[in-house]
Amino acid sequence: MKIFKFLKKAIKWFLIIVVILVIAAVVVLPKIFPLTKVANYAAAKAGEQIGRTISIKDASFNPFTGVSLRGIVISNDKNFSHKPMIDIQEVVLSYELLPLIFERRVVVHKAGVKGMSLLYEKKGKLNNFASLKAKKAAAPVPKTKVEDKVEEKKAKKDKKSAQPIALNVGKIFIANSNVEYIDYVATGQKVLKIEDLDIKLTNLSNDLAYSPAKLKGSVKIIGGGNTSKIKLDGKITGTKSADIELKIDKLAGDKLLSVFSNIEAKGTKKKDPKKKKEPPKEIIIDFSPLKGYNIDFVASMGEFMWGRLKVEDIKFKLGLHNMALTFNNEAGLYGGTVNADANAALATVPAQFNSIAKVKRIDGKKFLDEGMDMEEAVEGLLSADVDVKGKLNYPTKLTGTVSATFENGKIIDASKILPNLPEAIA
Repeated sequence: MKIFKFLKKAIKWFLIIVVILVIAAVVVLPKIFPLTKVANYAAAKAGEQIGRTISIKDASFNPFTGVSLRGIVISNDKNFSHKPMIDIQEVVLSYELLPLIFERRVVVHKAGVKGMSLLYEKKGKLNNFASLKAKKAAAPVPKTKVEDKVEEKKAKKDKKSAQPIALNVGKIFIANSNVEYIDYVATGQKVLKIEDLDIKLTNLSNDLAYSPAKLKGSVKIIGGGNTSKIKLDGKITGTKSADIELKIDKLAGDKLLSVFSNIEAKGTKKKDPKKKKEPPKEIIIDFSPLKGYNIDFVASMGEFMWGRLKVEDIKFKLGLHNMALTFNNEAGLYGGTVNADANAALATVPAQFNSIAKVKRIDGKKFLDEGMDMEEAVEGLLSADVDVKGKLNYPTKLTGTVSATFENGKIIDASKILPNLPEAIA
């Protein structure tokens, strides 16, 4: 019995000595090997791999609680501006080590990026990210059949004996960050800015059904004379289940897309009149990867503009449950309303869909003037029903019906609706 008491005391003192040595190493090692110098050495090696200069202003590390890197700068391509390609105020990872060792539980208090500025520049077909390089790893030495069988048996044994690891993550985030897109074209610069980007995922665990993770985000998009504020809110209730809500105050679609449109002249290939046009190959979309997903997505927008066309108070819902997709939309349009409903059976091959759209009592004069550039063409209230059915494949064949009514209306100038009408009559 004495031997057991002796062993018990010996183990106890051994663990105490180990803890003291670890604490001493944590305290002493940073003085012998400054963490910032060690971090910059590692950053320099990483920079060699990608062909850029990487620097870190400050670093702190505790093996029991986490790591923090501050002032991370990745240089830009020499053929573009002198601004850093990526500039990050801080990258932080805060965790607890002991629960992982003794309880097989991953505890992360927070992990994320603060104050990131990312620059994407484009000149023709080139961009500042294209020159990033990565050295190829040496080809692995081929293993013998005996080694393969040994590893296979070991993997099976480890899989059977392994216990699931519990996961508890307090927060994953990107905070106070910006992205700038610059396209250098013949006429100057086209710029798009994503500012005040904040997104965080909280309360992430193995049991999302019991304790859902929460998702929140906000961002401001500026480009082409367009400024939009977007908010994101949602919860994740499983690995394949989520409820998401998106809110946009206003959006000028044509102005935003103008940033990405190529306005430089391009040559067109002449078509050979003798060459026969081949029928397009049928493409059937496989929706089976969506099996098991349950998603509800809700979005709203105060105002959407395309040119002079303006749609207000837009709300739409998208749902995916048991391989059935549903869609509902409602909006205000020139004093009237637009409603649309659609559903698709994704389990069938090819998938089938049905849709119904209803336009009720919109101002026909304003709609044709601002939406279709047909000024002073008609007056009156326009209503219409559109029913469309088809298959979600390519090329698709659509069938449907359209009916319309015109209340208290009159045609002011028919030639603006049918420009070739006078010539046809003559």
